[in-house]
Amino acid sequence: MLAALFALLAPPPAAPLLTLGARAGQSVTLAVDYPAQDVLLNREAPNLLRLSTPWQTVEAKPSGTVHPDPALADYFGKVNPLLLRVTIPANTKSGAYAAKLSAQLFVCDKGQRTCIKRDQTFLLTISVGPKNTALPVQWLRLRASDLRPPTLRR
Repeated sequence: MLAALFALLAPPPAAPLLTLGARAGQSVTLAVDYPAQDVLLNREAPNLLRLSTPWQTVEAKPSGTVHPDPALADYFGKVNPLLLRVTIPANTKSGAYAAKLSAQLFVCDKGQRTCIKRDQTFLLTISVGPKNTALPVQWLRLRASDLRPPTLRR
């Protein structure tokens, strides 16, 4: 009875942010776009994005151009899209498979002049089916609001 009460009080599971269409025996590529405008990404920090699926885990480190402002040379001016590619095994049955994108990013908010290590997890679904049209690249655009350091309260 107590367990049922806790189950009712627990927050509902988060809905997947994105569904990737795929076919068994083919690859699917997730391209992650970073909004390097107001939220800067430190070039020297150990930034990492990891896509975990039931079949494999792939990782990528951000790359891009140096910020044009010499005072901000430790940051990217523009971050290149990160391409994370997984292959769906040929014997995979049709269905929806849970996946997640984990991001460890060292970010700074230019306006607040606040810098933190930001760990984010984005839930994804890979929908495998014989008639699915697997796009060559499927995009996930990170939002500055997901990455911005929290506001400091006084």
